[in-house]
Amino acid sequence: MDIPSLTSYLETYPGDSKWKEWVTDREFRRRDAFARQLPVLKDFLDGERKVLDFKKWMDTESKQYNLWGFGGVSGQMFFNMICNNSPNPESLGPDLREAVSFPRTKPEAISKVAKFVAFIRKENERVAISRKRASVGYVPFFLSYFGNTQGGGQHPIYYPSAVGALDDLGLVDLNELEEPADRYETYYGWMERVQRDFNGSMKTTSSFTEVENFLYWIYKQREEIEGEPPRPEKAESGEEVVGTGHTEIQWILAKMGKLHGYKVHVARNDAGKIWNGEKLGDIGGDELPLPGYADEDRRVIELMDVIWFRGNDITHLFEVESSTTIFSALLRMSDLLSLQPHLRPALTIVAPNERKAEARRIMERPTFRRLREEGGGRKFEFKSFEDVRAQYELEMRGAIIR
Repeated sequence: MDIPSLTSYLETYPGDSKWKEWVTDREFRRRDAFARQLPVLKDFLDGERKVLDFKKWMDTESKQYNLWGFGGVSGQMFFNMICNNSPNPESLGPDLREAVSFPRTKPEAISKVAKFVAFIRKENERVAISRKRASVGYVPFFLSYFGNTQGGGQHPIYYPSAVGALDDLGLVDLNELEEPADRYETYYGWMERVQRDFNGSMKTTSSFTEVENFLYWIYKQREEIEGEPPRPEKAESGEEVVGTGHTEIQWILAKMGKLHGYKVHVARNDAGKIWNGEKLGDIGGDELPLPGYADEDRRVIELMDVIWFRGNDITHLFEVESSTTIFSALLRMSDLLSLQPHLRPALTIVAPNERKAEARRIMERPTFRRLREEGGGRKFEFKSFEDVRAQYELEMRGAIIR
């Protein structure tokens, strides 16, 4: 075993029949999607389909069949942004065609990322407002998606979930690397190592697609289960579930939001939990203003712990992390800000006081530091459980603090 931290997951993974059923169904639908996408992509690469026509087709495709996550910020929204920033989107054609053409080797795949990053940076020079510039951090996913479409798992897709899983396993923190090409090269190397262990344990020969599914499974296990009781699925159907300390903090934040006159949304899968005799959904059941969002993006946002908003403006985001990964919480916040780049909400991680140093260290990673520096003063803040409880007590006594 090359990676000891994978051992327990490799032992458990084969027995998750529900997950295997879901993956089998998704891969079946992906095969149908390949049959639709490949002829259109070939027409674009051959110059028979223009840039804007190809972008429009991909937008429609990803909204209807978002089977790889391309409809989110790293895919379609990145595509939209680079086209919107160009005075003549059709002039992007030669560079874009070269970038998304199939890389025959690993070095070529990495070289394409580096070259397209340089191209996007050059394009960004004409964009005066920093928040409207296309983020080069999305290039690895964007290009590896099209590489996968043509190569069927020969090269790994740069999935945020796989990046998060590698970090959670203590293997590598890719967000410490400034250059996207360096991130993709390091990611590729680790994916090869995971692939070797996966093949050895399963006694099979797998593509990167199967390895990505395995890491996605690990990511979901650690994000939703490790360190705290699983959030009950029946909560969504209205069954009342007595909550934990995590629920207490959500309840307090929801109550304070109402005290300040905000509409409040509590994570959809926590709506049935109870604290102090009240269901969270009864306090924080306001419908979020998410017009035009892809279903996958909507689901991510609706699962954020607590959101305060007025009208169509989301003003405060809270993620409550008792013992689960803080990185994933910050990434969910970053994704929302990418979806609505005009927003300037207060961004708060709420966790036990002993996690304060960990949270501040993660907030200073390049990904989140760049969001702060290029996003017009956005910043992430940390509040301890004790801080939130104390603030609530003061507010209930009429001494409002900000």
